[in-house]
Amino acid sequence: MSLAPSTKRAAAAVREATWRERPCPACFGDAVVDISTQVCDAATRDGAFRFVKRDSICGECGLLFAHAVPDDGFLNDYYAAGYLHLKADRAGHLGFDSEWRLAQLRQSVPTGARVVEFGAGDGAFVEALNGAGWRASGVDLVRKEASDGVERRAVESAEMRGADAVVSYYVLEHVADPRRFLAACKAALKPGGTLVIEVPDVDRFPDEALHHEHLTYFAPATLRSLVEAVGFGTIRHHERASRYFGHSLVATLEDTARDRPVAPLPQGIRAAAVDKARRLAAQAAEAGQARRRSAERLVAKIVREHGDPAAFDLVVWGANLMATEIGLAAAAAGVERRTLVDRSESKIGDVHEGYATATQRPDFAGDARRPRAIVICSQAWRESIRAELAAMGPQNARVYAAFDES
Repeated sequence: MSLAPSTKRAAAAVREATWRERPCPACFGDAVVDISTQVCDAATRDGAFRFVKRDSICGECGLLFAHAVPDDGFLNDYYAAGYLHLKADRAGHLGFDSEWRLAQLRQSVPTGARVVEFGAGDGAFVEALNGAGWRASGVDLVRKEASDGVERRAVESAEMRGADAVVSYYVLEHVADPRRFLAACKAALKPGGTLVIEVPDVDRFPDEALHHEHLTYFAPATLRSLVEAVGFGTIRHHERASRYFGHSLVATLEDTARDRPVAPLPQGIRAAAVDKARRLAAQAAEAGQARRRSAERLVAKIVREHGDPAAFDLVVWGANLMATEIGLAAAAAGVERRTLVDRSESKIGDVHEGYATATQRPDFAGDARRPRAIVICSQAWRESIRAELAAMGPQNARVYAAFDES
């Protein structure tokens, strides 16, 4: 079974990885059951990178993860080529994600405390934290153009100590060794310090969690088990997170020396866990196919209403999986001018299939003689985007909502 997104790209040189098998990163067991395969040539500014993954479940503790992981050089080059993030002027605002994250942090960490973000990207959220009253800094491996307060190094080699809190958003699922990442979080924290993590929820959103970039797929139970096994005590777990497909966990560092395997599942439920994992993989595959069909229907409707695919500009607001499918469907339908925009600074500069340029900020100024088809492509923030569009008042435009066309 393949979960790969449609690529539809012309044959070209593709960067290959060296893949190595790993035991379960939670319990170290080797009773690994493969459940599906993903093959995807992921677009970046420097060409395509090939992901060939065997999605698996640990037959002992129930963690879902990629059985083999690519070499560090491949991953580092992929993220450097695929994620730009920073623009020198950093115009606009951070994006919708930050509001929920700041509100959650206020429940656990007093303003004025020292906060470190692991996987800080361009430092936009570090800047938001400082602006909200915390003393914040960050770490990120991928070199961006510039940023105050963000060290450019691997999280695992960060030399930070004595933080009151470590926060990390949608990073843990990307790393080849999540236990080592959590050990770095421990090392940065003072005893009793707070850890805040968000990751995709594989139980509720398998199609988002089983993404080609992700190497470990966390359900609420498996995330809690791993965090607690390395020395943390869970304070709160939220089914809600700053992104609709995620879940968030807040924990306190209890034991800096603890580093034990995650406890195995009871024998009586292991077979059921494997069956559930296979169902999740099947749901993810079907969701991907449904997303593709929905994008094709929406693009066909837009082309019908505009008459000529070369006579209008397509602007898609929301850099996500659905946006990629809309871009590909539009390209196949002959829509020549296709632009992807997003308000979140963390997505500016990302490259998506189906678009000739990297993700931009929304800007509807300038020549409005050509008709525009604007597609709202965010399920969580569609009403906010709709209100912002109404305030911006783009001329000669028709607005569509992608998830209303499903």
